[in-house]
Amino acid sequence: MAKRHLLMLGLLLGGSAFASACTDTKIVTIGGDAGAAGDTGTSGAGGEGGDAPAFEFPPSLNPQGVVVIGPAPETSTHLLVGASDYVASTGEVVSITLGSGAVGDHSTFEDGDLETTSSAGIGFAIERTKDRVHLLEDGKISTTFDLKDPGSDTVPVDQKAYVPLYNQSLIAILDLAEGKVSRRIDLSAFNAPGDSDRSAEISEGVYDPNSKIAYFVLQRIDLNSYDESFRLPCSKNPGLVIGVDTDTDEVVDLNGSGAGKAIELKLVNQRSLSVNSDGSALYMLADGCYDGDSKISRGVEVVDLSDGSTTVAYEAPGNDYLSRMILLGGPDALLESLDDTFATHWNKLEIGGKLGAEIHDVPQAVSFDGTDLLGVEVTGKVGKVVRYELSTESSTTISPTSWVGEYSSASGTALVQ
Repeated sequence: MAKRHLLMLGLLLGGSAFASACTDTKIVTIGGDAGAAGDTGTSGAGGEGGDAPAFEFPPSLNPQGVVVIGPAPETSTHLLVGASDYVASTGEVVSITLGSGAVGDHSTFEDGDLETTSSAGIGFAIERTKDRVHLLEDGKISTTFDLKDPGSDTVPVDQKAYVPLYNQSLIAILDLAEGKVSRRIDLSAFNAPGDSDRSAEISEGVYDPNSKIAYFVLQRIDLNSYDESFRLPCSKNPGLVIGVDTDTDEVVDLNGSGAGKAIELKLVNQRSLSVNSDGSALYMLADGCYDGDSKISRGVEVVDLSDGSTTVAYEAPGNDYLSRMILLGGPDALLESLDDTFATHWNKLEIGGKLGAEIHDVPQAVSFDGTDLLGVEVTGKVGKVVRYELSTESSTTISPTSWVGEYSSASGTALVQ
């Protein structure tokens, strides 16, 4: 797990080297007044005026997830289990039947930066380096979406999903029924002023079926500002939350009487975005930024969607890497972190309170089924699928094996119908 986080960070930073241009231009431009985002300007990356070199985006769009516009299922019958080999640039996803533990079909990929994910009970594999999203059925690829295709549709999409793209301020709209990229949403109006990587870093999204709004976090960090120790210095540009009307694909005004349409965030470098059941609040974890040798602006932030206000519900001390938060229900959550030796830790957290006790022997790449964690215990190059019971902090076997190939770590799991 620790190596996976480091390699993903290295890929992220390497992807911001601006090695080649991406010239796709067929996008849906929306957003209007960006408010707090300010004027992004039109000069080149090297400075102002006509003498500046032409700006070139990274070669990869770096897709970050899939948000299907539809309700989440009440139960799941299968678990998708992913594994990656970053050195060989290969990966695999296999389907496990939860009731019997049967190992089903699998798919292999030539991309080591592979994410296994699900939304609304539908499973996907994301090749981040190759900019492809694969719709999976029982572990097999049923449809492949090439995200480098900008799409050119103008009609509404009935069965759709959104894919946030990290290296450009774009959201790809997938037409799930037709099996193609329909078009894109342009969020470049929300780019931070003076941000040399020219992206708002759309890190995650979540759909609220109550309001029919999809919410997205824009980190608005400058990827070129990381130092040689992978430390992100603090800047004056706040992260934002924006909302997209899923009927029209237009940005909605979340800010009420305030300037612009976005909600400004207090913490820095956000992830683990989630919405509560009635759609009244958003929750997110933030890893923070460095002020000298100290990490600040990190912890858990809650957004009240009724008035657009934000509250820092937990302010994290120390410099550990905050990688993930899982909401368990009510104020209870689990927080994953990596210490300075890159060892993984899981702690109980009461949102609005203090960090609780550490729980031990948590498997890799866990998913939460509403009661327990489902994940992978790796021995050598065999991935055993287990159920980790939070009440007893112990595991029981679902399947003694998972993927077909030889992998030393799990890259992700996802619950599907």
